[in-house]
Amino acid sequence: MRDFGKLIRRVVEHLTRTRARAGWALTAASLLAYMASGHNEGLRQFWLVLTGVAAGAIFLPERDESVWRMSSAQLRAMVPEHRIAALQRLLIGARCESPQWADIVWQRGLEPLLEVGRNAELVIWDAKYDIAIHLIERRCGDVDVFRVDTLSRARRALPTAATRKYWVSVARTEEALQVEYQFSNCLTRELVMMPGVDPAVWRTAVADFCLVRMWFDGVAAQVHVDNSEGLSDVVRWYIDIPEEQQVSTAVPYTLQFDFPIPSAERNFPVLFNGYYSAGASEVTLRIDDPSGASELRYEQFLAYGLGAYVGEFSRSVDSTHSQQISFSTPRESLLWPGSGIVFHW
Repeated sequence: MRDFGKLIRRVVEHLTRTRARAGWALTAASLLAYMASGHNEGLRQFWLVLTGVAAGAIFLPERDESVWRMSSAQLRAMVPEHRIAALQRLLIGARCESPQWADIVWQRGLEPLLEVGRNAELVIWDAKYDIAIHLIERRCGDVDVFRVDTLSRARRALPTAATRKYWVSVARTEEALQVEYQFSNCLTRELVMMPGVDPAVWRTAVADFCLVRMWFDGVAAQVHVDNSEGLSDVVRWYIDIPEEQQVSTAVPYTLQFDFPIPSAERNFPVLFNGYYSAGASEVTLRIDDPSGASELRYEQFLAYGLGAYVGEFSRSVDSTHSQQISFSTPRESLLWPGSGIVFHW
């Protein structure tokens, strides 16, 4: 039924395109002239031939050159998808001297990107991620920790999920963290390990310490914490996303997520896992160290096209012993999944 509907749309597009509309008008005018020619047989034959030529312009396909003048919407409506894909592969082959390389470019480069174009949830646009790590010991579940404050701002389409329920989570173990990665409903997750702490004590301590707030298009969403025993090694913060924001297109959001890390920790990874980061991306990490003994460093592993300008890092230090490293990309950038930065201090 869907294919039949698609066929009908293509027929309608074909019969109402610019050249077809002109053909309809000329056909109608020729018929009127034919009927008005009276008994002049020669003139009647002329108008009859012109009517046939004009009608042919309505139904006959366009010349091949017209493809280059079509809009993308017109091309999608008139040309089957498999034909478009064949043309794309042909054009790649025309640009590559090696057929083997042309196949790799298509299968491992262009085709995955085109597939992402049909799955808007796999792209995060203009992401800005601010992290502040306060190197002042606090207590959480009888463990010494540092507080990490994070603020994420971006545009994205919400992941497709069986139920329109979304959450942010903290996991107690590596195994529990990997389980959370399997849920598209989980917008982000962190690992907070406290060796020797009872799971029930861990759940209560994490729920009390962490802070989760979220805004969609500037409007605050309701957040509910679930640290029940049924979740075992995970605490979740469920987010009531407004129905008008549950769409397939990118919507602007802000997510505040504050959580603890062990005071013995000296690394903080920022990973772009499972999605493409498009547009102007920014990552900033700041450490506040009253002792002034730490030195903030980083290692980057950014996946992007060779020859492209990926962006730049900058560093700043102030008189209060705060150190900051920022990374930013140009407006038209694309970072591939698996990219990331690991900060050390």
